[in-house]
Amino acid sequence: MVSTNQPLLARAERELIVAVVVDANAYGRGLPDLASLTDLARDLRQLGIQTWVPEPVAWEWAEHVARAWTTGKNAVKTAQVALQKAGLGLVFDIDPRYENRRSVIDGFLTKLAATADVVVVALSGTSAIEGLRDQILQIPPGKTKGELAVKTGASDSAWLREVMTRVDQDSRRLLFLGQDGDLANAFKEWKLEPPRLCTRGEVRGLLFPTEPASDADIELIARHLAERMPEDLVGPAADGLVPLIEAGSDALWQALDPPFGDPGSTRSYLSQLADLAGLEQVLVLRPEPCEYVEATRRTATAVAFFIADAETAYAAFNDTADEPLTLVAHSAGADLLVRVQMVFEIENGAVASARQDGQARVFAARRFDEPEDALAALVEALSAVPGLEGIEAVDWQERSEEEDEVEYIVPSGQTVAVSRVEGEFGGGLSVRVGGHQATAVCQYDDTAWMGGREGGYMEPPYVLSFTGSSREFGRGAWRLSAWTIAELFGKRPSRRSQR
Repeated sequence: MVSTNQPLLARAERELIVAVVVDANAYGRGLPDLASLTDLARDLRQLGIQTWVPEPVAWEWAEHVARAWTTGKNAVKTAQVALQKAGLGLVFDIDPRYENRRSVIDGFLTKLAATADVVVVALSGTSAIEGLRDQILQIPPGKTKGELAVKTGASDSAWLREVMTRVDQDSRRLLFLGQDGDLANAFKEWKLEPPRLCTRGEVRGLLFPTEPASDADIELIARHLAERMPEDLVGPAADGLVPLIEAGSDALWQALDPPFGDPGSTRSYLSQLADLAGLEQVLVLRPEPCEYVEATRRTATAVAFFIADAETAYAAFNDTADEPLTLVAHSAGADLLVRVQMVFEIENGAVASARQDGQARVFAARRFDEPEDALAALVEALSAVPGLEGIEAVDWQERSEEEDEVEYIVPSGQTVAVSRVEGEFGGGLSVRVGGHQATAVCQYDDTAWMGGREGGYMEPPYVLSFTGSSREFGRGAWRLSAWTIAELFGKRPSRRSQR
């Protein structure tokens, strides 16, 4: 898997930056994530960098939150009436603190204003007027959208002008958290240096020097994640913990095969993280100057891989029903792979928090044109197990089944032994941890060929088949790495008691 992180900015560039400005789309779908924002603002404070949320961005967030509240309230009311008619009484509780949209808006804005280390940048009258002028006269970032060519852009223009006034029009002093191309158009119109844009998964990599995490920190992180598996992403949160991954993912659709990705579906979402399958690029932030560092607390980033299940809600039409029924298709066992940048706060020898720090990417379990490709994918997956990075240096394609196991010492201090095995359709790998062993080998899927003698392959014919115990089986290269991590870092007594 290729890293998408941007390189660290030169120190001279970092020392010019006075604030990170958060755009409305920084956390996806125009909705805020105050927990993630708080973590980032605290980290930036260590560098002497402020976190700015322009007032129009705060208003846009508030409106989107209120819209989500209204949608949820109406859905609950509709369901509540049906359940009461069925004699089930009140099933859903609605928080009485929020009586209407305005109370939701006011509640959010109050909470945002009280968020530690976050500065809500008030909009001046001058900036507001100039923003409105840009929209009416269609001066970038003023533009039109939709078939009716509705004029828009006043909000972006106003808050951009406000934050630039605060840094004397020097764009080098700001880093923008968001990916709105209209910002670049505005700066070009104003004859300013292009703004530096980044995503939430990139901001720390741009600003913080890092160093490889210690084995102790890697073990803490791996054990924290593995012991939370499996994790329900759509049910009530366990022990008040924030779900590791957002339930919805823009990248999920293309990874789902019909019927899960049926065109009639209304929404697809990750429903469960079944296993931790890998952990790479574990780095600890090393803030400069050092006097800002809190000695008992440190921040680490990593790329995590999970095997996940998903659900798709779709409308089913029935001639006898007045309205379409909403059905849910489950993709349990599809072996979806989720890759996501994460940030961890480590305090007093434990992981205090673990959060998603970028857009999750979702991949379907791979199929292969040749057995050699399957073995290469298996090696790549196992290299994401902490301590097994060196597995890629071994020529497993040429290695024979009779050769001795290759042993690795992982951060937990345990030994993992890996050896080649031969299957009917090519080589595979076997992993041994203590007295437990699991194997993944290449198999041929004869259902991939369709059309008889004149037909052809509808999809690559080779798959990896995993066997680990009487209760664990499946396909996909990452099944073996997930099993290995569970043995090394997971809740071993509870897992073994189920076997």
